[in-house]
Amino acid sequence: MKGYLTLNPLLYEHDLTLMKKLMDVAVKENVDGVIVADMAAVQAANERGLEVHISTQLSISNYESLKFYAQFCDRIVLARELNLTIIQSIYEKMQANDLRGISGEPTGLEAFAHGALCVAVSGRCRMSLFTSNASANHGACEQNCRKEYIVTGKDTGK
Repeated sequence: MKGYLTLNPLLYEHDLTLMKKLMDVAVKENVDGVIVADMAAVQAANERGLEVHISTQLSISNYESLKFYAQFCDRIVLARELNLTIIQSIYEKMQANDLRGISGEPTGLEAFAHGALCVAVSGRCRMSLFTSNASANHGACEQNCRKEYIVTGKDTGK
């Protein structure tokens, strides 16, 4: 069985030290790879020889973007919003161009097939963060988007 470290939130300056420590632990514990969305994490993983999977949170939604990111990784998880026709088109272009990742192997391709489709683009939600300082991208989503609301105008009450 393989195990991967998911480390795919946007990383701020104060996150970098912890991210690098987590990458070092991943190497020490022989984690099979990391799933990342921030280029600082991609770079740190590549420097440590970790297999890199680009997260859906980078919203790769076309072949040209996939081709760009393939040079830094081994597998790309496509944007959640893509339909099968678009995925097939991207896959066919990958095959026709023999697209290879950083390891020299054919670039792996992955797509979400089920689960909650967040209202945010590829799961990059800020609603929970802004309402209660609970970051969805750090595993603390309060799923505010699934609650019922009554919206009224401040001036009219309607």
